[in-house]
Amino acid sequence: AAKFKFNQPIGIELTEVNENTPLYSSGLRTGDIIYALNDVKITSRPVLDDLTDSLVAEKPYSVTFVNNSRLSK
Repeated sequence: AAKFKFNQPIGIELTEVNENTPLYSSGLRTGDIIYALNDVKITSRPVLDDLTDSLVAEKPYSVTFVNNSRLSK
């Protein structure tokens, strides 16, 4: 499970990332900022909800994020 914080104009800050989750396994950690999912910019909670509602388990997705002040994809 993960918790999010919306305080940037674009993107969400991960406020909690549990071990043994796909986010953690992919290298995302608490404090990272996700800017886009499948090249769709995350600008609000409704946008995030729409994107995550359409995800299917066991399928790869593109995530653009900042980790330790570096933009990654």
